Amino acid sequence: MKVAYFDYWTLGIQNFLPIDSKLKEIGHETVLLHVGSFNFPQLKEETVKGIKCKDISFFNTTMIWKMLEKEMPDILITLNTTLVLDRVVTISCRHLNIKSIFIMHGNRNYGESNEQLKALFEKSYNSFTKKIKKLPKYLSIIIPNYLYALYKYNPSNIVNLRFLKVIFSYFKNPGKSVFLPDYTDEIIQDKCLVYSNNEKKYYEQLNYSEDNIQVVGNPKFDSLLDMITNNKFTTDMLPDSVKKLVSSNTKYALMLEEAFPEQNNIGGYTAEVREKFILGIAERLLTERIKLVVKLHPDTNIDTINIKHNNLEIERDYLDGLIYFSEFCIANLSTTISNCILMGKPVLSPNWDAAKNLPPFFSDIGVTNRWNSVDEELNLSINDDARQRYIKEYITVITPDAVNNILQEINA
Repeated sequence: MKVAYFDYWTLGIQNFLPIDSKLKEIGHETVLLHVGSFNFPQLKEETVKGIKCKDISFFNTTMIWKMLEKEMPDILITLNTTLVLDRVVTISCRHLNIKSIFIMHGNRNYGESNEQLKALFEKSYNSFTKKIKKLPKYLSIIIPNYLYALYKYNPSNIVNLRFLKVIFSYFKNPGKSVFLPDYTDEIIQDKCLVYSNNEKKYYEQLNYSEDNIQVVGNPKFDSLLDMITNNKFTTDMLPDSVKKLVSSNTKYALMLEEAFPEQNNIGGYTAEVREKFILGIAERLLTERIKLVVKLHPDTNIDTINIKHNNLEIERDYLDGLIYFSEFCIANLSTTISNCILMGKPVLSPNWDAAKNLPPFFSDIGVTNRWNSVDEELNLSINDDARQRYIKEYITVITPDAVNNILQEINA
């Protein structure tokens, strides 16, 4: 059986790695199909972390439908389900009789903070200038892809001009459309695999039925849960700079950076604001004789990180090792807060400058502590009851079985 992964670039390939080796072990062929060349020059074909990758240019087309028709996998696994090109993927799979499986790769349901989060995205994405900048890509790539797939799948939605309503909904409310798009009949894939009971509720709002939503757990947690259960953490899981801190008994705090500037400056987080924010925390922790280590988000543009401070280290990898050996963590909305909770780490959620504009979801439910000003005393207490409730509802699967659960759904 041929299993294809679909993503917008190769940088998200880590989301497929936990299941890829297992699929190959049982004899399945795998390939990552992506459209990275829609944004930047790409190799037509390459191997990344053991997975064969093909950009859409490999197929001498800009049409996702044609790419899928030429590759013709038995199953297509995706990480996104709400955008216009996600519609293209879904309806192309329906027409070509390719089984489509959506696997979530980040939290979407933040409870009472959802409305604030949607408002932030709406403010960030709804700038007229930004819309105009995106217009060439929409006219040359996104709309032609959508029309071509509709022509193959359901041409009546072209004739009756419904496609215009769909496209206009994204133009009118781009932030809302990221979370709860209109006309959801075109985004529903054959299966929807989610991490937790909480996320199941969100995908039901998108009109996925109970029958095609399965709570499978987070595949990234399988190795983490195994390491926690069997105490497998070693300093070999750290970058050299942090390994030296641990060996010299130097305490460090880990900031889980969240790429807000790269997401249209959400909450007013520009690259300059981020730099000032990090430097302020590094200087504050110096008074506590605690080093600040910043773990950059995969989406963060490394070219914008030009921060120097004698109490600061910046890293891109080694997430779980960095969390495990830290004294505490710092984050607002990062899904990696769940990793911190599973490892029993205190988490501080800053609440000054641009951070005040972010939804206080994690601190509201008691799993992180609000840090109201950089000079405030550090509250490193842990609310065990709140964390147990969080684990049940927001993590749910706490045994290292997520990959096997996903494989069962793929093979079903």
